[in-house]
Amino acid sequence: MTSMQSNCKGVAVVTGSGQGIGHRIALRLAGDGYDVVINDLESNKENLDAVKKEIIDNFPERRVLIILANVTVEEEVKGLVESAVEEFGKLSVVSYLLFKCLNADLTIYDDSSLQTQALSERNHSWKVNF
Repeated sequence: MTSMQSNCKGVAVVTGSGQGIGHRIALRLAGDGYDVVINDLESNKENLDAVKKEIIDNFPERRVLIILANVTVEEEVKGLVESAVEEFGKLSVVSYLLFKCLNADLTIYDDSSLQTQALSERNHSWKVNF
């Protein structure tokens, strides 16, 4: 682990982080000491590039990874999580955002629970909140 990584509180995945609430959550988590995986649709790639630059400019010790995926498609969600874990080795925080419902579900996991969480549990959370 490099010295830049040693002060990291964990790794956060923030969906919908190309704009609005997701953008602000990504910045906040980076400021709070988390490395951040930012996600949005392909159509928001330019916004994600700007968010990544903003995080790096304000928090140069943070690592930022862009992963394009549609979180309404199960296979893309799996790919998002697999890519994030491959890059960072673990996930600590996942923020799912669904702007249609104007609701956010921010979940903090220990490293083992996220990797073993069944998709049905995630779907149950979505059904309860939306």
